[in-house]
Amino acid sequence: MPTYDYICKTHGPFTTMAPLADYAAPQACPTCGQPSSRNLLSTPQIADKNTRPKAKQSGHQGRKIKHAPGCPCCS
Repeated sequence: MPTYDYICKTHGPFTTMAPLADYAAPQACPTCGQPSSRNLLSTPQIADKNTRPKAKQSGHQGRKIKHAPGCPCCS
């Protein structure tokens, strides 16, 4: 399922997964629940079954953080 970037007017940017059919629909901000529009300045990324094991090995499991370029779980 692809991930998309959204922007909350109050809390700023966040990333979430959404079905391809819902790519243009607003998503709820994880902090306040306010419907937030999609940030069109970024490209969607596809998460697959190989993403999860890398995240577990690197210690990022369950954390919602922006990863720096070259992060081992994102390469």
